[in-house]
Amino acid sequence: MALDLTYRLIVSCLHTAIDFYGGMIVEGRSNVPRNGGLLLVSNHRSLSDPPVILSAIPRPVRFMARDYIFKVRWIGPVIQKLGAFPVSPDGFTRAPLRRAVDLLKAGEVVGMFPEGRITETGSMLPFTPGALQIARLANVPILPVGLQLTERLVPYGKTVPQRAAGKAIIRIGTPVTMDVLTGGVMGKEGMQQAAVELECRVRILAGEKE
Repeated sequence: MALDLTYRLIVSCLHTAIDFYGGMIVEGRSNVPRNGGLLLVSNHRSLSDPPVILSAIPRPVRFMARDYIFKVRWIGPVIQKLGAFPVSPDGFTRAPLRRAVDLLKAGEVVGMFPEGRITETGSMLPFTPGALQIARLANVPILPVGLQLTERLVPYGKTVPQRAAGKAIIRIGTPVTMDVLTGGVMGKEGMQQAAVELECRVRILAGEKE
C-alpha cells in the first residue's frame, strides 16, 4: 500500500491522540527493515494496540482484524482507510489468508495478533498457528513486537480512550525467519517449535518473561 496522504493524516491524528491520552515509549524502531515484505506479530492488550503500533512503526501496516470491528461506528471506517482487512472469529478462511500472503509478497507489512483476541487479565494468551502459516507461505521474516500498558489508554471492554497515568510501551524486536524459528526441524514438529519460539520472543518483549 502506498503511503498516501489519507494514511499519513490518520496516523498523525492517532499519534496526537496517543500523546494527549498519556503518550508512549518506543524501543527498537531501527529494527524495522526499510523495505520488503514483513509480518508483524504482537501481543494484544487493548483496542489501542493497532493505533500504538501504527504510530510507532515507520512503515504502513495492513492489519488483519476481526470482522466485527469493521461494524463499530467510529472504528470501522478508520481501519478501512488504513488498509485493514477482516478475518472471521472462527479462524482463517482462504480469502484473508491469500490476501495476507499476496500483500507480503508485494513487499508490504501485514500486522496481526496471534492470540486471536484481547487478553482480559493482561497476561498473554497462547498463540494460534496462523502467523506461522502466513510467514511460511509468503517466505517473509517475522517482526516480533511486545506491548505493555496499552490497556491504560483503552481499558478492556471499552471503546473510548481515557487519560492514562503513565506511558504505553512498545518494544520492537529484530526480524526472524521461519528457518531460525523452526531450528531447521521440518513438518509439524518444526511448526510447533516455531510457535513456542515466537511466543517466547514476544513474551520477553512484552515484559512477561526475562
